[in-house]
Amino acid sequence: MSWFVEKTPEVAKAFSELRSSVYKDGALDARTKELISIAASVLMRCEKCTEIHAQRARKTGATDSR
Repeated sequence: MSWFVEKTPEVAKAFSELRSSVYKDGALDARTKELISIAASVLMRCEKCTEIHAQRARKTGATDSR
């Protein structure tokens, strides 16, 4: 993401704000949203995305068994 921030700081900032808004607890908690994001990343075959969302899911209390 550092390349993204370096080359397009305004877009990176907007993306970060969007992500913060989307992943706030609401009808679904952040952990559930990250688990859904893992599934979407796998379907898109985005290995890096899957790794990022798995790390974030663990930080929100998800376990490998989920």
